[in-house]
Amino acid sequence: MTRLILFSIVLSSLLLASPSANAKTFGGFQVGQTFTLKVVKVTSTKKTGLAGPETAAPIHSKAAKYRKGQSITFRIRAGGKLTAKGISIPFAHATRTVNEYNLSRGGTVAVTRTAEISKKGRNATGGYLYFFITDNTGMEPVYSTVIYKLK
Repeated sequence: MTRLILFSIVLSSLLLASPSANAKTFGGFQVGQTFTLKVVKVTSTKKTGLAGPETAAPIHSKAAKYRKGQSITFRIRAGGKLTAKGISIPFAHATRTVNEYNLSRGGTVAVTRTAEISKKGRNATGGYLYFFITDNTGMEPVYSTVIYKLK
C-alpha cells in the first residue's frame, strides 16, 4: 500500500512538472498551437491626404499578400505571438470570444498590423487581418488599408 501511495505521489509530481501540463495559454491558445483559416474577402484601398477619396488599390508592398480562397495556417509562438507566412504580430489581449494582436511601427512609412481572431473555446472560428500603412514620403500622406476577412 505504501508503495502504491509513493508511486502515485511520484507520478503526480512528474505530471505537474511536465511542460504540457503547465503550458501557458494566451487567450485560450497554447504556444505551438496551429489553426487554419480561409480568406473569404480581400479589401485594399488607398487615400491621398485627409480629404482625398478612398479608392480601390493593389495590395501595398508593406502588407502580407493573400488571395481570396487561400488557406492560411497560423501558429501561436512564445509570448502568444500570432505568426503565419508574411506576418508576426504580438498578442495584445483577449475576451471570451476574441483574441487581439497588434504591432505598430513608426517612421516615414508607418505600418500597423492588427489581427482579431474569433474563437469558441480553444478553437479559432474566423477573424480579420488589418494592415494600415501611412506613407509620409510625398507632399501629402498616402493612407493604404488592406483587410482580410477569415473564416
